[in-house]
Amino acid sequence: SLREPLPKSVSNLLSLATAHLRDVANWSHRREMLLQQERGEYRTVRTPVQVGEVLRSLVLVGETVAIDSALVAPLRVDEGVLRLAVEETLINSRRHGADGSVIVRASFEAPMLRVVVENRNRAGAPRLTAEACRTMMQSATKGGSSATSDGIGLSSVDKAVRCAGGTCHLGVLTRDGADFTLMHVNLPADTIAAAVDASSRESDSSQKASEPASALAIATASADASADASAHASPPPHVRG
Repeated sequence: SLREPLPKSVSNLLSLATAHLRDVANWSHRREMLLQQERGEYRTVRTPVQVGEVLRSLVLVGETVAIDSALVAPLRVDEGVLRLAVEETLINSRRHGADGSVIVRASFEAPMLRVVVENRNRAGAPRLTAEACRTMMQSATKGGSSATSDGIGLSSVDKAVRCAGGTCHLGVLTRDGADFTLMHVNLPADTIAAAVDASSRESDSSQKASEPASALAIATASADASADASAHASPPPHVRG
């Protein structure tokens, strides 16, 4: 019977298939987004996003997500660019950072969503200079177009974030004798309530702007009608003296 729960083995297989399909859909969307950005055709779109849920879905066991209390409610933000920036930064953090040291912090202060991906550098790793950080953000992606290769690269992250109206930069700091690398990503965002208010104000402004024009059109039409009526009125009878 279809009403009976599926066997655990079947349920696990369906979950795995669903996850793979989701990965394929996300990859296709990202590829199209990168192609549009390379052609200069990308138009950023903000959609309601539970930022905390998105970030928690991207980290691995042992990695930490710290969310500001202002992010309990959904924000309207470019989710595709947000995911791209955080995922690629996490790949670099895992590659160069100490195990279990990755922390993703997020906060919102209108009009920007601010995400910082931080990792402690591995012992003995050379400390990045400010110039090295700038070079990493500007260097071209290896292996051809970022849209058609497996590697995205921080330069493509920077381009994607800028296409969405945001900024990002790489930085370093020393804390308790250890070196840390931090990626700062700032993306335009707003609350759903603020978006509704802005839309309402825009609608009111459009309506008020159209009122004088409507009144003028009515007055003009009335004047035209009066002139028309006068032109077609019968002439007064001729009186003979």
